[in-house]
Amino acid sequence: MDNSKKNKAGRSTTRKITKPALKKAVDIVGGVTNLALDIEVGHARISAWLYTDERILAEHVIKIVRATNGKVRPEELRPDIEWDIPEYPDKDP
Repeated sequence: MDNSKKNKAGRSTTRKITKPALKKAVDIVGGVTNLALDIEVGHARISAWLYTDERILAEHVIKIVRATNGKVRPEELRPDIEWDIPEYPDKDP
C-alpha cells in the first residue's frame, strides 16, 4: 500500500507501508493519533512502525489488539512470536 505525498518542491513522493495490519488498526480506531493515545505512545512512533522495518514491541502489540477489540490479531503484527492468547481481551482490562 503506497501513500503519495508532495514534497516542498511539489514533486510526488511515495512512502510504502511496511505493516498492513498496523494500517488496518489505524483505520479501525480512526487515525494514527487515536491509536497512539490508545496504546500510550507518540504518534511519531506509530508512523515509524508503519513506514519502516522497526518491530513493534510485544507489549504494544497486545495494546493494539485491545484497541481494535481483536479485529487485528497479534500474529498479524508480529508473526515471529508464538502467541498464546486464548481470547482477545476487551479494550478495558
